Amino acid sequence: MTRCTVRFTLASDRLTLEPGADGVRHGNFETTLLGYDRDGMPLNWMVRMIKVDLPPDRYAAVQARGLSFSLDIDVPAADLNLRSGVYDQGSSKAGTLEIPLAAVVAQAGVPKERVGTK
Repeated sequence: MTRCTVRFTLASDRLTLEPGADGVRHGNFETTLLGYDRDGMPLNWMVRMIKVDLPPDRYAAVQARGLSFSLDIDVPAADLNLRSGVYDQGSSKAGTLEIPLAAVVAQAGVPKERVGTK
């Protein structure tokens, strides 16, 4: 198995971050990672709820650079694809992205067993 770290950056204008009475912005997101082989067989997956509480100073930074977070998933060291998805519970909007991990390895020029490992 190889541990892959997936870094997400979500544009702030696409997120529902409701202000609380104390000025803190709140949001809830469901994030999914799925690793599967060429035949579409799931090899590993995870679903995480991300609760966001942003004080005014952090919210200003998120507006400028987006909301960033990372998740780790263990997948077999094989030719497979990784699909990610984010669902914003506040707006009911979702987005997905799929990448072949072999393309990431080739682009990075790193031996396959080292990509995304800790």
